[in-house]
Amino acid sequence: RRRFLDDDLTDFEQVMAVNLYGVMVGIQRAARHMAANGGGSIVNITSIGGINYIYAMRGEYAVAAPFVGIAMVLDTLDGRIARLTGTTSEFGLQFDSLADIISFGIAPAILTFSWGLTSLGNWGWAAGFVYVTAAAMRLARFNIQSSTAHYDKRYFIGMPSPAAAGVTAATVFAWPY
Repeated sequence: RRRFLDDDLTDFEQVMAVNLYGVMVGIQRAARHMAANGGGSIVNITSIGGINYIYAMRGEYAVAAPFVGIAMVLDTLDGRIARLTGTTSEFGLQFDSLADIISFGIAPAILTFSWGLTSLGNWGWAAGFVYVTAAAMRLARFNIQSSTAHYDKRYFIGMPSPAAAGVTAATVFAWPY
């Protein structure tokens, strides 16, 4: 837990880092349980979202932004490896969506808030909250649509959450300060 904390962080940032660390440990335990029981994700991309968050809170935006791209690659590999090894499950699908909300919803929102929305105060937090809510609703919509019988996998409706996160991260990476 101490390895995430730094004297340069404010008290609020330290509390948030400790809370995020607790969430990551819980998710990693769930991933180990899933692997032991033959189902779920092989790659845990929530850790990438956590690393992004910590660098963003330190103001190291050019370092934080590429982690969204790394999470995109790992998210792609995650599903393919699960399908190749025959370890897909309904729980794995839902767990992957949770990881996507962290990596493609919360992490880009914190990155964008830290980068350019802090001067807006509560309005900046509200903008970040709207982004996270939109990402969560998009993932929920995808999960419901993909489970219906008439869903055609050749067509994707809307903007994928990883692509939306990529747009925000690319903007921050292009203009880090």
